[in-house]
Amino acid sequence: YQRRVHGGGLLFELQSVRMQSLTRVFATFRRLGVPSRLVKVPSANLFNRFKTKKQEEETAIVEKKEEQEKESDDEFVSKEQYAAKLTKERVKVESAREKEKEAAAREDRRLRREFDIAYANLEAGALAAANLDLTPDTTEFKNPTELFYFASSLRLKLNEKNLMLAVEGFLGLAERLTADDLTRADFKEFVAVLKDAVLIVAAEENLAKIAQFADLYCLDDPRFWTALERRVHQRLGTFSAKTLVKVLVHFANQREGSEEFFDHAEKLILEKLEHITPGESLLVLQAYYNARRGTEEFTKTMLVVTMSNLNELTLEERCRLSFVLSRTRLARKESFKELEQHLIKEAPNMTLDQLAMVGKAFGFDNASAELVAALETRAREALPNADLHEIKLIAEGLLFTYRGSKQLFEEMKPRLLALIGRLSITDVAKIVRAYYIAEVEDESFFRSLERHVLVVIRDVDLLSPEDIYELVQTYTITRNGSRELYKILELVVSARFEDIGKDREMAQKLHVLYTRSGLCSPELIKRLEFFT
Repeated sequence: YQRRVHGGGLLFELQSVRMQSLTRVFATFRRLGVPSRLVKVPSANLFNRFKTKKQEEETAIVEKKEEQEKESDDEFVSKEQYAAKLTKERVKVESAREKEKEAAAREDRRLRREFDIAYANLEAGALAAANLDLTPDTTEFKNPTELFYFASSLRLKLNEKNLMLAVEGFLGLAERLTADDLTRADFKEFVAVLKDAVLIVAAEENLAKIAQFADLYCLDDPRFWTALERRVHQRLGTFSAKTLVKVLVHFANQREGSEEFFDHAEKLILEKLEHITPGESLLVLQAYYNARRGTEEFTKTMLVVTMSNLNELTLEERCRLSFVLSRTRLARKESFKELEQHLIKEAPNMTLDQLAMVGKAFGFDNASAELVAALETRAREALPNADLHEIKLIAEGLLFTYRGSKQLFEEMKPRLLALIGRLSITDVAKIVRAYYIAEVEDESFFRSLERHVLVVIRDVDLLSPEDIYELVQTYTITRNGSRELYKILELVVSARFEDIGKDREMAQKLHVLYTRSGLCSPELIKRLEFFT
């Protein structure tokens, strides 16, 4: 510092000081008895003004390193170097993810402490001076405006009754709310209040309704689901069988819930098995499949309970059961045959959604000729007046499973060609494969489909890796594409090679397809070998 005369006294002007030392400088002045008003701090930015030469050199080194890394991305590297680079990036991403989880956990603990202080002991009577009547005259809201007004004022009169009035309001008015309503600050604020206040909810029916609300509106806040799971887990042992099944379904639909949560629920379900209806046992099977949870013994037990009560299931439940049977490796041929007898009788009453579900579930291996004939008869009845969605359902249920008759394949041709511009490229690839495997020979039909494919795949950026895989799989199996098609397909794979490589399993399958068919250059096969 420099001491100079100022206004009849002394002024200590700081000439050069590092920001880290500034606190110690002021402490020194206080020990010397110098008043703080006599100390003048430079007004310029200390970090920039007093940057040392060493700091500038370090900055230059970092910038040079970043430029070198950027240039190295464009250079060809060996397989080992590329693998090491991917490993390094993956470690970096996983490290960042762990830090985010730790930060979320700290934030959750902080919010819980705030709730304990601000809301846990809140009494409605303490706010009576506000003289606000926030409770509607009835339990039903007349319109979304009234609902959002009530929800936005919920913190002023927070208790379980008012909280559930808002939740039931959102459940009742779900069809009248738009996507813009779900981005409103009022809605986000309500979700935040609900996340904090779920700790004061005691009734099992109310917890089930909150889970239904979160499932219906597809809430993706992990902290909300963690708070709800914590509260439900505390009360799970007191739940009735019906409420337990409802909660499991909503958690499973959104792929939420820890392994401990589902294991605890599994034990409780086995204890309450005599109180669970056949329809509920089917819901439990679906829930555990959606959540990818449950032990093998538990799945076998629930399958036995469900199959032993087929007569009590509705048509919709039998269709969903066929889906569950197709997804579990524990299902036996006898189960499909037993279920098939009921579905054959009910085929005339099926919707096309149910027809597609049953057709895909039984597939090529498990459906008898009698069931296929019943499904095809139902499809032919709906075909003349079918729209795009219904045409796709018929194709999924009977064409893509290769079980439809050649007559049905012929009848579907003009309808598919008329709607080809509105079909996805994946659907077109499946149609080509289905007609080839069903041995329906029509060169002009295949050429029409190929012309459409050539137009679409020229816009490479609009294709997903899954679309590319379906096209390669179809045309390497059928081998009925033109030379131009195979050349462009190879260019598409090369252009999106990095995106395809993110899914190692898909890249390995592409390598197998191209190696067996030989319908690409050796260079592409060599590049795909990296993933084997």
